[in-house]
Amino acid sequence: MKKRILIILIFITILLGIVGVETFRNVSVIQNCGKDDFSRAIIQTVGDYVVLTAINSDPDKSETQYIFDSRMWSEEQISEFINALNSNNALIEGKAYVELTQGSGIVGPIFRLYNYEEDNNNVTMYDGFCRLYRSSLYIDSDIWGNPILIANVFSGIRQLEMYDDFKTKSDEVGIEWDKVWPELEKIIVYEMNEDGQRTETIIFEK
Repeated sequence: MKKRILIILIFITILLGIVGVETFRNVSVIQNCGKDDFSRAIIQTVGDYVVLTAINSDPDKSETQYIFDSRMWSEEQISEFINALNSNNALIEGKAYVELTQGSGIVGPIFRLYNYEEDNNNVTMYDGFCRLYRSSLYIDSDIWGNPILIANVFSGIRQLEMYDDFKTKSDEVGIEWDKVWPELEKIIVYEMNEDGQRTETIIFEK
């Protein structure tokens, strides 16, 4: 009798745990749906493997920043995320960029995607997220440090910004970014000097 009661109690505990986890997940998704149509559309599309962690607006720059934390581990998932961003860009009013982090952004962004380009205060708006900034982080990652994957999942890039270590990896595997994206208009390579200051070099421009 006692053994049967113990089994029942264990079963109930497991059941409550499953219900609790699913409830927490649903609440988390609801809380992370954001406050605008764009962020809601992204979460509804790819909310199983990205989490919206912040929406920041800068009135001085008329710019909105969206920060998503990645749970993506496959090329297919990353492609779905990028496609969701571009297909919902029309829901954004004005300048915006999406920052993707991993581990709640403790280390920093993996990449940023902008829907505009700015040069000497001259702003060019894109019809999608066509300006890609690849940070110097996760350069050894099999996913995020893989230039071939980056070439496969991003499309229509018109401005590429990357650090010298990622350019080196790209050169090693024979990737010519202007051939990958015929629309490409500019490539900027960043490098940290001995004083810890970032320098930039334009290596390609139409």
